[in-house]
Amino acid sequence: MKVFTNFGILYSNLNAEFYTFAAPGMQGVATYTVINPDANYDGELRLRSRTFRRQDEIKNPYALSTSVGFERQLPWDSKISVTYNHRKTLDNFKGTNERLNSTDVVQIYNNDGSHTYDGIEFVVRKYVSRGFDLLAHYTLAKAEGDTTSILSPLQQRFQYGPQDWDQRHTVVVSGNFFLPLDLRLTVLSRYASGRPYSITNDLPGVEAAWVDPRGNPVNRNNERMPANATVDLSFGRAFKTRHGAFTPTLEIINLTNRVNITGVSSSFSSVGVPVNADTSRLMQVGLEWKF
Repeated sequence: MKVFTNFGILYSNLNAEFYTFAAPGMQGVATYTVINPDANYDGELRLRSRTFRRQDEIKNPYALSTSVGFERQLPWDSKISVTYNHRKTLDNFKGTNERLNSTDVVQIYNNDGSHTYDGIEFVVRKYVSRGFDLLAHYTLAKAEGDTTSILSPLQQRFQYGPQDWDQRHTVVVSGNFFLPLDLRLTVLSRYASGRPYSITNDLPGVEAAWVDPRGNPVNRNNERMPANATVDLSFGRAFKTRHGAFTPTLEIINLTNRVNITGVSSSFSSVGVPVNADTSRLMQVGLEWKF
């Protein structure tokens, strides 16, 4: 049995939004309402709101990454490995919103955001023997952190929540089967639980960035898209000639023609309605030439 561990510190570049500031400190942008405009939209200007931005300090985000696991040989030319991965990102970009009075709001940009990733991976690998090889991989993971969106004072307590890429369960199984007549069959099967998303508020009178299906303010990424699953097949056979090896192949992508939703509407008026889907069943022929 082999036991292993790794540790690293990874530094990142700053978020591009930091460079929208001309100078440190607070800068403001005013919005006006035009009263009794003429044909050229000239008229009395009435102050409606002022949005200030404040940026006090710039830091480089960095991540502390740790992994530990073991690997053990199994019968039948196979082995198993289990790995735990933890990553903590600090000094990440974060924005908050603070109301100063009835017209003035200050958006505060700083580097006190963070996010974490914890995942455990199980891998079983069988080497080529008895006419086939196999690789099976399962990951149980959780990713949470601060959003970079500017939130209203009502929802600042929801700053920390599931990340957009938080997929709890991922399964990948692949194998090569060596058949009579030198045919090779490759099978790839994948499953992934649904990614989170937020219902965007478009309700008048509700001062919240995200709501639940009933219109109540909630944490971001409170909903989940459907899970995705696909099975892909590939057939091939190599023909050796004096000019090289030719391998014609037939590939079938998404064998079961499952409809895998990759994006849904986040609007309150049409929440959960599919807007994007992955590839439907697709067959393609290829030719490989090695010389």
